[in-house]
Amino acid sequence: METKPFPPSKGQPIVSGDIFITPDGHSTLPFPKLSKRGNGSIAQKQQDEWLLKSAARVAQKRGNLFAAQTFLMDMELSGEIPDGSIAGAHDYLASVPEAVSRHPLDSWSL
Repeated sequence: METKPFPPSKGQPIVSGDIFITPDGHSTLPFPKLSKRGNGSIAQKQQDEWLLKSAARVAQKRGNLFAAQTFLMDMELSGEIPDGSIAGAHDYLASVPEAVSRHPLDSWSL
């Protein structure tokens, strides 16, 4: 088990228990022990669920509850996780969010 930067570099071995650190310093959930049963589809689903759960966790820590709910709903609403959801979760974990800018009128009292 190690702590590694996210995204992992190409060819980097990933083992059960590894935790990844996003560019802004948040940690993922530990990488799961993958099933060796079946034709690999079970292990792929476990990996996809880990990615979505980790993205939801990081979104919560970043204060982005909308993204957190989106990642969790993508996992719960479909039997098969859409490729776009996986790509979105990966990109979210690999990104550094921009600072939230306030609207100029927010400081005005009405």
